[in-house]
Amino acid sequence: MPRIPHSATAQRRMVNQQKEGAVLFVLMVFMAALTLYAATAYLTSSLDIRTARSHILATRALYQADAGVRHVSERVREDVRSGSLRLNSMTHAVSYPAPAELTFDTVTALYRLADETSYSFEVVGRSAEASATIEAILSIDDKLRFGLFADRNMTFGPTARVYSYNSSQILNPNAGDSTHDSLVGVNGSMGGNSATVNGTILLGENLSGQPASYSHEFSSTQAAVVERTTHIDPDPLGVVGGELAADFARVAAANDNATAVGGVISGNSISLQGDVTLRAGDYYVSQINIGNHRTLRVDATDGPVNIYLTGTAYVAPNASIDTGPPLPNNLRIYANSSAKIDFAPNARFVGFIYAPLATIDIKPNASVYGALWGRDLNISPNGDIFTDNDLFRSMFQTSLVLHSWKQVLD
Repeated sequence: MPRIPHSATAQRRMVNQQKEGAVLFVLMVFMAALTLYAATAYLTSSLDIRTARSHILATRALYQADAGVRHVSERVREDVRSGSLRLNSMTHAVSYPAPAELTFDTVTALYRLADETSYSFEVVGRSAEASATIEAILSIDDKLRFGLFADRNMTFGPTARVYSYNSSQILNPNAGDSTHDSLVGVNGSMGGNSATVNGTILLGENLSGQPASYSHEFSSTQAAVVERTTHIDPDPLGVVGGELAADFARVAAANDNATAVGGVISGNSISLQGDVTLRAGDYYVSQINIGNHRTLRVDATDGPVNIYLTGTAYVAPNASIDTGPPLPNNLRIYANSSAKIDFAPNARFVGFIYAPLATIDIKPNASVYGALWGRDLNISPNGDIFTDNDLFRSMFQTSLVLHSWKQVLD
């Protein structure tokens, strides 16, 4: 066999080395590409993980803020109802920390809005390093804006007069002080003649959708604006199976009856008879009977007097209820029965009565300053009613509702 020349062997070896080098180069390029792909995938995955984590934490923080809004709203309502918080300033310093199961910054301030019936606050929810801020607005429930309301029937006698005023500006108003914006509402029927309603009458509907009937002649100089609307909730505070019913149960079990000066205490209730003085607090009352020339005195130095009435109320001729100073916000009477509430001739009342199951009678020459809410409402001849607009901004704070909320973005 002939021998391959040395130069041919070297040449073949060189060719093989070149092929091996090319394969190695391809492998190196492939490994580099694979490494680059892996690095890119890792970076992308890490970024996605960080993005997903940030999104999860931000969502959790928003949930914490939302839960905080509801917690703080309930705390505000509780404090207003108890009297420990009185919303009467532009800014209120408060302290509402997060309960154990939530994570948000302590809320330290409430701010009154321009409408004077709403307050705003901010809640900053947190989850690890993430945070979310929600601005919330609490507003007074406008279902309670009536100075006079009757679910079934409202009757005005001849020369009965309804005016409006602001107790924060004047304590003893007369006709000339009227702000001309009394709001009177009824679901059933309204009737009478030659009366004065210096404001607006809102005619609702009964539960069947039948519009309230209206038969009324006003004095020519004090004609009211008459408007129609849908059914007006006759019990927005819930004396039947609602929030106010729960309050009755609470006050029945624990009340301030023992602090009353005068009256007759029997069991867990008190009967207000003769001359009686009540200081700030909650009273569970079976009867109100203020006799001729007798006085129920309300000492509201430390807050309003709340009377939870389960029976009748009678204010005799020439009797009075003295809130000293005469601010309707100082006395609130809530009734949960159908027993009549009766103001005799020449009686005087300053305060708010909420009795959605009862008939309220205002006899001739009696005078009322504040607001009345009943099933039926009768205003006799020469009865004077001065509805207090400031009740809507003060006492009715007990019906604060969460009006709106929005996330505050950086």
